[in-house]
Amino acid sequence: MRYFIKLLLLCILSMVFRPFAFANDSFEDMANKMANSFDAPRISAKKLQQLMRNDNIIIFDTREKEEFDVSHIKNAIYVGYDDFDLDKALQQIKKGSVVISYCSVGYRSGDITQQLKESDIEAYNLYGGLFNWSNHNKPLFSGNKTKTINIHGYDKQWGKWLTKGNVVY
Repeated sequence: MRYFIKLLLLCILSMVFRPFAFANDSFEDMANKMANSFDAPRISAKKLQQLMRNDNIIIFDTREKEEFDVSHIKNAIYVGYDDFDLDKALQQIKKGSVVISYCSVGYRSGDITQQLKESDIEAYNLYGGLFNWSNHNKPLFSGNKTKTINIHGYDKQWGKWLTKGNVVY
């Protein structure tokens, strides 16, 4: 019984202090921790912008719909995370395509990228996610034709990593 109480207390404390886990980290430290959470190859914002000129690039936005609706990378396909359907996503990938997945900071997209990779898809996780994309002055879109500076910050603990754009929640 004492073991159970100690374990329960430890779980509660870890949930309470989780928002402070990255409090003293730099953006790069946090992004590396996110990227290292999954077996998913990474791609930089600069490299993605260069590759976007190719027809064989598919970009998956793995954030939730309300985040996607605020802004996203041009021509990104919303696939979500909580309700992600691997079979449905695979149907959107043409043979020979390369998939780039992103979310806010790279955790959710790392998970999706690993799933795609395990399904024999050439897939990469955007390092640092959309936050890093925005912080490097890369274009954001609301729809595929309207540029915007708005970006969904997920919540205030995560939104602190945004240094460019207009953060909305």
